[in-house]
Amino acid sequence: MPTINKRGIDTIMSLKKKIAAAFIACAMTLAVVPSAFACTALYVGSDLTEDGTTMFGRIEDLGTNDYNKLFNISPAGKHTAGEVYEGCYGFTYTFTHDSYRYTARRDDNGLGVCPDCDSTHEHTPYEEAGTNEKGVMVSATESLYGTDAVLSVDPYVDNGIEEAEIT
Repeated sequence: MPTINKRGIDTIMSLKKKIAAAFIACAMTLAVVPSAFACTALYVGSDLTEDGTTMFGRIEDLGTNDYNKLFNISPAGKHTAGEVYEGCYGFTYTFTHDSYRYTARRDDNGLGVCPDCDSTHEHTPYEEAGTNEKGVMVSATESLYGTDAVLSVDPYVDNGIEEAEIT
């Protein structure tokens, strides 16, 4: 049976210590990585693509999959001129014309309770990105914060539109 001398044992122990130290360093690094709570939108204009195509995309960088996502098709005229839309947190909007047809990706509200404001009135929370029949595209839930200069002319108001209601 082969034997290992003291130098061989010291080499093996040194290697084990280095592997353990590397593992601990990796674990500590991963433990302090902040998680993202943001969304990212991407727009590439037609003048930047070879064939003139406009590209638009959006990703939800939440780190957890809190809500199922649904692809929603809203027919033209779903909302009629004069109708008042009631959103979350007291926001209302009176339609000046019948609504356009649009497609959007939205959070699952299958239980009838809004995942944003916990309300049960009919509304479509967090239709995050969409395109209407006129070709207007929007990524509606980019969390932005105004500077003091912006807020001095356009302040936040308690019942103003918020990102969950933009589409």
